[in-house]
Amino acid sequence: MAQIKNQEPIQLTIKSPLSVAGEPVHLSDEEVSLGRGENLMLLCEKGEMGSALVRAILGLEELSKGAINVDFGEKRICLASKKNLDCFKEEIRMAYVSEDGSDFCSDLTFMENLCLIKDRNDLEFDERVQKISSDFMVREILNDYPLGTNVHRRKIFSIIRAWASLPDIIVYLDPLKHLDDLSRVELLRNFAESKKKATRLNVVYAFSRGEFSDVLGNFRVVEILNGVGA
Repeated sequence: MAQIKNQEPIQLTIKSPLSVAGEPVHLSDEEVSLGRGENLMLLCEKGEMGSALVRAILGLEELSKGAINVDFGEKRICLASKKNLDCFKEEIRMAYVSEDGSDFCSDLTFMENLCLIKDRNDLEFDERVQKISSDFMVREILNDYPLGTNVHRRKIFSIIRAWASLPDIIVYLDPLKHLDDLSRVELLRNFAESKKKATRLNVVYAFSRGEFSDVLGNFRVVEILNGVGA
């Protein structure tokens, strides 16, 4: 795994109960606080409750109750506030792994899609993409187009895009869905490795803890007791 160049301390804090888009979201812990190198699992075992909480963490929904803050160095940023979103993007690198990898531009190859998020000063980006795609055994289709590619491979490229950008925070929506056994092993190994090396903060929105049983010790598990659907 490539190392994050900027190791500024980072702390994510979520205070429950929350109200997202006018609907209540209650967590099993009143306050959740994690830093770089930690993995948070937002566990929702009773349907798709709480996915709006994920959108709030991404800065796409506003809160009328509760708080979602990131302390980055000496600065505090409220994530669930659209007025802070532009500032937030400048201060903190965040990546998102979608459920099915459907958010790629169909007119561009996977590699061209990945280069859309490339920092022109990042001279090692292409090398990271090649390395990660080799680990997932999809390097040979980097120049293929998303349209017509199966959901398994699109999901993998969503992961590659997130990892290659060297973010401070990655938010995963149902991360193991659509992955084959080899890809699942690689992803679960990465959760353990990122914790060991304290490279970033991972936030996982999951529907079952059983799928993570072998690495559950690497996660802070917080249950979504009730909330809103997608």
